[in-house]
Amino acid sequence: MVICNDPAELRRVLNVSSGFRRSPWYNCMRLDPSKDNVLWSDHQEQLVDEQILKLVQLIEREYVSTKGTFRTMDLVRVSQYLVHDIISSVGFGRHFGYLDANDDQYGAIQIVKTILPPLMVVALFHSIFLTVAKSPFMKPFLPKPSDKQGLGVVLGIVNGQVEKRYGPKKIENRDVLQSFVDSGLPRDMVESECVVQIVAGTATTAIAICTAIFHVSSNPGVYRKLQEEIDAATETVSRPVISDQQAKDLPYLQAVIKEALRIWPPSSALQPHRSDEDELICGVKVPAQTDVVWAPFTLMRNKAVFGEDADMFNPDRWTDAEPGRFREMELTQGMVFFNGSRWECMGKRLAYMEITKTLFELFRRYDFAMLNPVEPFTWKNYVDPNMLLLTLALLPIMVLTGIVPEHSYTRCQRITQNPLEGCPPRTLYGPLTLLGMTDRPWGSGPYADVAGNSMQENDVHVYWNSANHDAVFPDNVYTGVLTIGPNLNATLTGSGPTGFPVPEDTPFGCTDFRAYNIDFRNEYTPYANGPAHALGVSRANASFYSCGFYSYQDTVYIGKLGNVYFYDSVVAGQTDFLYGFGTLYIEKSTLALRGCGGGITAWKGANTTFPNKYGVYISDSRVVAANSSIAPEIEDKCSLGRPWNEGHRSVFINTYFDPSILPAGYTPWKGQPNGRIGPNTTMAVYHVYGPGYDAVAAEASNVTKVFNRRQVKPFRRPIDVFMTPTGKQPNIGWIDPSVGS
Repeated sequence: MVICNDPAELRRVLNVSSGFRRSPWYNCMRLDPSKDNVLWSDHQEQLVDEQILKLVQLIEREYVSTKGTFRTMDLVRVSQYLVHDIISSVGFGRHFGYLDANDDQYGAIQIVKTILPPLMVVALFHSIFLTVAKSPFMKPFLPKPSDKQGLGVVLGIVNGQVEKRYGPKKIENRDVLQSFVDSGLPRDMVESECVVQIVAGTATTAIAICTAIFHVSSNPGVYRKLQEEIDAATETVSRPVISDQQAKDLPYLQAVIKEALRIWPPSSALQPHRSDEDELICGVKVPAQTDVVWAPFTLMRNKAVFGEDADMFNPDRWTDAEPGRFREMELTQGMVFFNGSRWECMGKRLAYMEITKTLFELFRRYDFAMLNPVEPFTWKNYVDPNMLLLTLALLPIMVLTGIVPEHSYTRCQRITQNPLEGCPPRTLYGPLTLLGMTDRPWGSGPYADVAGNSMQENDVHVYWNSANHDAVFPDNVYTGVLTIGPNLNATLTGSGPTGFPVPEDTPFGCTDFRAYNIDFRNEYTPYANGPAHALGVSRANASFYSCGFYSYQDTVYIGKLGNVYFYDSVVAGQTDFLYGFGTLYIEKSTLALRGCGGGITAWKGANTTFPNKYGVYISDSRVVAANSSIAPEIEDKCSLGRPWNEGHRSVFINTYFDPSILPAGYTPWKGQPNGRIGPNTTMAVYHVYGPGYDAVAAEASNVTKVFNRRQVKPFRRPIDVFMTPTGKQPNIGWIDPSVGS
């Protein structure tokens, strides 16, 4: 493979008259590898307008903040709903209804989001991939119209619409589907084309919309210029949605779009092409049948083309450029759509229309601000060697299990007479899984309401109200609502800085325990009155999704060799409510403070013959007072943690602190020599924000470590911290693949 970032050479490779053709890599992108398809779109401005108005209605209904109400919107998610409803309306005359439901109703968007990026990399091994994908063995695992979830549901809808265009009672519409039918394409290819439209033209358009809003919102000068142009045009343009032509006549809006497509190309797939003959690429002889790919991020930041400030978002480069420079920039930037090549994107006109109209109407109506300006989004490099190996390892599992990630069980969990209705294959024979029956995942936002200011409850609650007050039990484990471990010895907490000495011959327990939408409650008294576990995990791998853990003291205990992952969950407590020896990673969740006692975290390090990552990591989450009544009482009082022994390790990453947090952050353990702080103690924060974070006080405390990017890197993601009992990594195969990496 040859990677090329020279714009002139790439234009030559992609030229209509060149000897290059598409690599077999593209064959791996088909939903059915045995069928060909092309990507094609039609112009239906009225349908686009209808869906943009539905987007506005959704925002007005769910996401507009006022003085008394703070609401946030996941722009990436909502943009996906918009573009999917547009492409389905334009494609075959029926929108999927994502905007109406404000939900990924079929789990299809999540599947594409999960599988497509690693698939782009795995497709480089196209011979192996296609051999496996085309084998009769794989046929049962491909999406089918009869499926009850995922892409199969979309196939069923598409096939139903195609069915209406054939036979004696056929109907005719002005849409892309009808153009396929009228062209004489075989019916199976018509069905294939309609599905490809949905996959091919949605994610990239949504990314472009989000990129533009993100960069405009983070550049005050750009925001002001764009807003002035939009405000000036508002009185003269068509209503309720600006026309496509009117939007094209707004020069700064068009410059913003060009710059957004340049600074962050919405499609970063390698998109290889090859020639049947030896070629000379950038002066280097390239043998026949060698894949030539582009490097979009490098190409679009070529300083010889875009200027010395090519790494900056600057729409003015398009409005101020001389004609010659403008032409060169436009030719290079146009490669986002493969302009001028035989593979030019046929849907670019529709994509531009969606982007232009959406940006105008949103900025005309609303002001935008980022919730976390320090790190507003995260990105993954799927060509990273570690990620590539993980992708290759997980892809067969993803295919064979009919993966629908954290949406795997949304249909299965619905309250029905038959508990298994809508459940994916092998639900009873896969990981040990507890499913809380609920309709909530089908019409609401995150359980933990990370971006909002409240906590919800699940429909299913598990109670065990008991606390180890005055040592009424021989060990804290007896208070647990849910305890996971191979035997009693493994789960005992013991006392002191080293805990219970678990016998060396104790086996490892469950390697893949999961729970969805269940609350575990231990509320013996409405205050800290001795250890009261809601959860204990030792010598086992366990993950929890949209769950709640409620207690006051020692809410969650992670014992020795325990690996635990929380996603979109709530943990409520008062004193040392995250403690233990193992590894706990909490992501996109809420820590609800019911009071301040000890600290939020109290970890105990353990000696090993290998460098370990034992500790507690809280990422992209919120730490807030549990309710408005307690908030004034605990302002500036809650410690982030205290060390149970000198091996304590805890890191808060990209997390919001409300005013409850102690300005100094962490605290020593009072009454203990050196406060149990030593050279191996890690009590750190990285890119935390909010009114509860006082950077000056944290630095001055000499206890709280303020990490930089290099220091946090070893603990940044689940893949970085979870390890096997012998210290091997990666060890995340037990985490729902859509959220843990």
